[in-house]
Amino acid sequence: MLEYRNNIVRIDNGNMPKFPVRFSNEIYLSHGTSPKNPSPVSYASSFALKCVIAGNERYLVDGKLENLSAGSILFIEPESKVEFLHSEGAATSIFLKEEILRKSLFMLSMGDKILDYPFDEPHMENIPFYRIKSYRNTKELKKIVSKVINAPEILDLDFYMELAEDVIIAQNEHFLKKNNLDFKKKSTRLEIFRRLSLVREYLEDNLSESVHLDEMAAIACLSKYHLVRTFKKIYSKSPRQYHLDLRITAIHKLLTSKLEFESINQLVACFGFNEYSVFYKHYVNRYGQMPSGSMPKS
Repeated sequence: MLEYRNNIVRIDNGNMPKFPVRFSNEIYLSHGTSPKNPSPVSYASSFALKCVIAGNERYLVDGKLENLSAGSILFIEPESKVEFLHSEGAATSIFLKEEILRKSLFMLSMGDKILDYPFDEPHMENIPFYRIKSYRNTKELKKIVSKVINAPEILDLDFYMELAEDVIIAQNEHFLKKNNLDFKKKSTRLEIFRRLSLVREYLEDNLSESVHLDEMAAIACLSKYHLVRTFKKIYSKSPRQYHLDLRITAIHKLLTSKLEFESINQLVACFGFNEYSVFYKHYVNRYGQMPSGSMPKS
């Protein structure tokens, strides 16, 4: 059973409520100015959408300052570390759990075919949401804000399901327009969006293994040419480069931690690098120092 808050939390003139450490499916609508020099409100985000209706807001997301002005939108991925710093004007924050997004994405992807498989459950393990800041108040985003402002006093699950669908469509439209992926049919755009997320999930789940373009193309049900072309337009790098960057980043995190391991060579081998020199070259290019230089001083 999906849990959700059945009312919108309204915040007036900085009268801040007690926020949960982790949000469920819930909506906040703020109006006024936050107190001067308040204690930052920190939390680990579920998927979140920040919409500034008037004025401005300021957040720190994974250490990066995000200044939002009227008409701007910020999508925040799950598990991001968020600090609310300041608000002046009117804004809404929408928090959605992965389960409700998965169900909504499944329904959108199936379209009319849902009638042929009425009891099928969503099978995607990863929801394709990424941080995007937009200053274009598109019709899709206006629809979301209007729905929140005109919401009934008592919210039900259908309201959150419809809102999740609107959010998926809004981000999908923004993502594809930004990357010049001009598919005319909405169902095609959503399907491409879903297929690329499956490839991304495959790469993230196989950091210690070699990945093969044939297998990725089969997962996405696309030709190798169209997979590489479309993936590169969205992620600004090929699937192989994306996978390489993931492995380099994972090794860097382990090197900078206090975890113990036998040797750097052994650690590198665990992430599928057959030649240390290949890893070394990419690591130095990325971080500007030798791998051993990243380790904590004893």
